[in-house]
Amino acid sequence: MRRVTLLITPLLATLITTSSFAASSNEIRDSISKQVDLLPLGKHEIEIDVTRGKVSLRGTVASDAARRQVEEIATNTEGVQRVESFLTIDSSAVSAQQQLARSVWQNIQAHSNLGIYKIEILGKGDRVVLSGTAGSEETRLNLENIARQTPGVQAVENSIVIIG
Repeated sequence: MRRVTLLITPLLATLITTSSFAASSNEIRDSISKQVDLLPLGKHEIEIDVTRGKVSLRGTVASDAARRQVEEIATNTEGVQRVESFLTIDSSAVSAQQQLARSVWQNIQAHSNLGIYKIEILGKGDRVVLSGTAGSEETRLNLENIARQTPGVQAVENSIVIIG
């Protein structure tokens, strides 16, 4: 039986280590990027840098909730050892979201025959989230339809619960 001994020189060891970090960093960056792209963050511009397990996030997001979501994804991605976030909130995006929610509320208020409801409206980019309570399924669906018909709304998440 023949025995083979492999000698790794310091230079070869450095090359192997560096190339494995580069591949790992690219995989981490791609994984974070793909997960972030699935989120309904609204207007955002995020740069993701990864070096040896350390992730740096730079850019702008539309809200504090969006910032936290991106940071959580980065923190929970396999291979990440540390996350540094330099994400800032784009105040113009926040104002646009508030205006969208306000427009939906005004459209709802224009309908006096909706029945009993108590809701909150949250603008998220070009979509709105409806939450709270309604007295019937018909009221719940009418609130959703009014939100969908509001100019600027591309999608509606209806989390209204029926009471009664």
